[in-house]
Amino acid sequence: MNEVERIYQLREELHQHNHRYYVLNAPEIDDQTFDFLMRELQDLEAKYPECQDENSPTMRVGSDLNKNFVQVVHKYPMLSLANTYSEAEVAEFYDRVKKSLNENFEICCEMKFDGTSISLTYEEGKLVRAVTRGDGTQGDDVTDNVKTIRSIPLVLHGEGFPKEFEIRGEILMPWLVFEQLNKEREEREEPLFANPRNAASGTLKLQNSSIVASRKLDAYLYYLLGENLPGDGHYENMQAASGWGFKVSDIMRKCSTLEEVLEFIRYWDVERKNLPVATDGVVLKVNSARQQRNLGYTAKSPRWAIAYKFQAERACTRLNKVTYQVGRTGAITPVANLDPVQLAGTVVKRASLHNADIIEGLDLHIGDMVYVEKGGEIIPKIVGVDMDARFMVGDKVRFIDKCPECGSPLTRYEGEAAHYCTNDTACPPQIKGKIEHFVSRKAMNIDGLGSETIDQFYQEGMIHTIADLYSLKAPDIARLERMGKKSALNIMEGIRVSKEVPFERVLFALGIRFVGETTAKTLAKAFRSIDALAKASLDDLMQVDEIGTRIAQSILLYFSNEKNREQIERLREAGVQLEMEELDMSEYTDKLVGKSIVISGVFAHHSRDEYKEIIEKNGGKNVGSISKKTSFILAGDNMGPSKLEKANKLGIPILSEEDFLKEIEEIDEVKLRLGYGVTGQQEGIGDYTYFATYTPNAQGAYYPVTGEGITYRPAAYNKALTWEKTTTYNAGIDFALFQNRLSGSVDYYYRKTKDLINNVYVSAGSNFSAMVVSNIGSLHNQGVEVALTWRPIQTKDWHWELNYNFTYNENQIDELLANKGDDYTIQYGGAAVGTANGEYIKGWRKGHSASAYYTYQQVYDAKGMPIQGKFVDRNKDGIINSDDRYFYHQADAKVLMGLTSKVTYRGLDLGISLRASLGNYVYNAVEASRSNLSASSLYAGEAFHNVAKIGIAKGWQEVTGMDALSDYFIQNGSFLKVDNITLGYSFQHMFNTSVSGRVYLTAQNLFTITGYKGLDPEVNGGYDSNIYPRPFIGILGLSLNF
Repeated sequence: MNEVERIYQLREELHQHNHRYYVLNAPEIDDQTFDFLMRELQDLEAKYPECQDENSPTMRVGSDLNKNFVQVVHKYPMLSLANTYSEAEVAEFYDRVKKSLNENFEICCEMKFDGTSISLTYEEGKLVRAVTRGDGTQGDDVTDNVKTIRSIPLVLHGEGFPKEFEIRGEILMPWLVFEQLNKEREEREEPLFANPRNAASGTLKLQNSSIVASRKLDAYLYYLLGENLPGDGHYENMQAASGWGFKVSDIMRKCSTLEEVLEFIRYWDVERKNLPVATDGVVLKVNSARQQRNLGYTAKSPRWAIAYKFQAERACTRLNKVTYQVGRTGAITPVANLDPVQLAGTVVKRASLHNADIIEGLDLHIGDMVYVEKGGEIIPKIVGVDMDARFMVGDKVRFIDKCPECGSPLTRYEGEAAHYCTNDTACPPQIKGKIEHFVSRKAMNIDGLGSETIDQFYQEGMIHTIADLYSLKAPDIARLERMGKKSALNIMEGIRVSKEVPFERVLFALGIRFVGETTAKTLAKAFRSIDALAKASLDDLMQVDEIGTRIAQSILLYFSNEKNREQIERLREAGVQLEMEELDMSEYTDKLVGKSIVISGVFAHHSRDEYKEIIEKNGGKNVGSISKKTSFILAGDNMGPSKLEKANKLGIPILSEEDFLKEIEEIDEVKLRLGYGVTGQQEGIGDYTYFATYTPNAQGAYYPVTGEGITYRPAAYNKALTWEKTTTYNAGIDFALFQNRLSGSVDYYYRKTKDLINNVYVSAGSNFSAMVVSNIGSLHNQGVEVALTWRPIQTKDWHWELNYNFTYNENQIDELLANKGDDYTIQYGGAAVGTANGEYIKGWRKGHSASAYYTYQQVYDAKGMPIQGKFVDRNKDGIINSDDRYFYHQADAKVLMGLTSKVTYRGLDLGISLRASLGNYVYNAVEASRSNLSASSLYAGEAFHNVAKIGIAKGWQEVTGMDALSDYFIQNGSFLKVDNITLGYSFQHMFNTSVSGRVYLTAQNLFTITGYKGLDPEVNGGYDSNIYPRPFIGILGLSLNF
């Protein structure tokens, strides 16, 4: 299976696991295994972008999209159901259906889920569109957000589903998720969601699908529409849909009588409290689609369905008093204290009154009998007063005008319902609340400091501000009640680690009103330091995308407070991060410097957040509103008409997505190279081989005349000898992309070498030697070379660089002594073991590689073992001789690859180097020379000799010259080597001195992956006579600079 096939396999597996986990609640694998498969798919999809699929499981994680919702007209209008609130009305509905049909019918009873309606369209088994109910005729396209809901299948499984169909259902927020969400909002003093329905609806309309994904919405599907549905029955169709991967409620029942319908309603009116999601009634539908069509519709709703609504749970109890809570921002929340009363399975003693307007609207008096409801809402609320029971009650409840904790006057800001205590630096609940927020997990994340510990430290006078945390001492903590040395050290360690928390989280931790996590990140990115933010004007703040007047004024108010400024200085002295990390400016350009850009509309090539990042990396500034200072508007589809009108009025240029991309050009550099050249090579010619010379003979001449008998004889020469000449043609491209994160080159070359130099035999008597240096022919090489550098991580602390090279080469001899014919062969490359008379293992011949082996074709037995002395008669002349030798593979690799990786984190670095060679073959001379198992070989010279294990299996009794030239000994030498791994640490100012240095551990030649039988496939010229392995080397080093 190749990697592309693996992508499709992983997608299918992950869709199945999603269905089993989120729909069937019967997972087959654990979370870790699921995450591993998901990461594998993400890596492969990144490697093969051409395989991208919008319905891949990896699309569920959500992206930082910020699209305007597009209106889509419903193919089938989404009508509302008529509501009924009594069993009598249900009976009337049943009778109407009975009279209209005048035949037997079934009613399908199912739960009415209390969420937000959704319509899903599938084509060819893939989700293509998700649209809200809207006004029933058209709704908002929320496909991107819906894709983050894991119980909604992106790709269907099973079979039998129509080519195109629509399925409707309800998007829900489970009770547990709702409770946790409201708990987090309460801690941040943000308005609470009244019920899961509002929370689900609000979440689905968010502009950021990554936040939608984090909210863990759920969905139940309950109605199928389209042509060619599986059957006539609604119940049966939904069971089929369940088999395709949809989450269909198992609380569905077909009823044949009215009594069965009422039994269903009565049972679930009680048991619904145990369901994991909110429900507010039961839906009754005529099961047959044919009968539904016969019954038809009214102007507003179908005649074949009705919704029975459960009565909201209500209890009446006495209001004893109203108390007031002070939050960390000073917001005052009134709380009704009640006589305990049983409501929706819990005992209610308190209910929020929210604000002064609610109190005034209810006209509350102490002692009133009040109605408390939890109708689909998890937070009890007072919905009215039993006026008939009002007798001898206490004073009218009036909202306080002073803080219940510190006595400071309260104020109510324009446009807000809440009252606030403005004594934010001395009001105890505000002080402790700010500290609790500061140390919380999403802020500074200081372990060991819960609300009780913070209250204890406050009561002991140890902390009054967040900056006081950094002045705490372990001995002072250890002496406190319920504390000890270990607890004290844990707290101090948590405080120390908090100094490394990045600036955006520090900004969130300061607790500036209206500055939540997302806003803090936006501000940190825009201003990069606390000093720049403190100096910002209202206009500067308003120019930041997504920062409105309310947030901007709150920031100005915070920094105008001298005590807040003093607190920031103390945090700075403590070492808290008050500015963003340095940026790796290699990714940045100045193409948009000085330009303020507004983004509007929906885009095809990038998301809005991606365009914001592109603008910032090119020096531009993202702004949220159009003004005279706006340089231009980056406009996608569906640009808001108000923005368009304002832009035209102010004369602001409008750039399309394509024009903008042309302006900034994501390609940093592209160079095209063409090359041509001719080079000469004289190696092998020698000094005097091309003209006549005389050479003295050795001492002891064959024809002595006088003395020692030295004579001179003519030397062989070739007056036509000339240099080798290589002509090279080259075409290449150099490129740099994505702010130089990816750079490299790709080259194609063609090299033609003529007048090859070699020592060859000549005709007897034609020269003064049997062999003469000659120009014997020509060959060519052609191939591709690729070099890539990828820098996936370049930050202040982290750097990761990958270098990869790839070479593909093929060569061929084009001419070899033309006067000798095309079959002329020159042998070379090392004598085969046991051969004589110039029998070499490699040879040159026209039409073959210059490093090809020249061998006999071995014959094998039934077990696949080579038979000694048996070779294929390739020319079929009945004789095995040199005419049967053939060219078989080559010594030179066709493909060479290298990969180096270096990761550094501050002073630490880890480097690894790998090489690969593919298509290279090796003559295993070691095995050939040790395959003789004859008695004379094993015992010679009055001694036994060792036998190499590699030669035993064949059982050969001798190795002749032909045996040594067998293609059996030509073995695949492809390999992957890990050449080097180095782990190091560089340091400065050792022991507070000027000494710097580096300590490192290096391992070389760690291992080789290969199928070659010898010790090492990497041998010179493809001839392996090595009997000693290449060593593994380990180095532990230390270098110091004084």
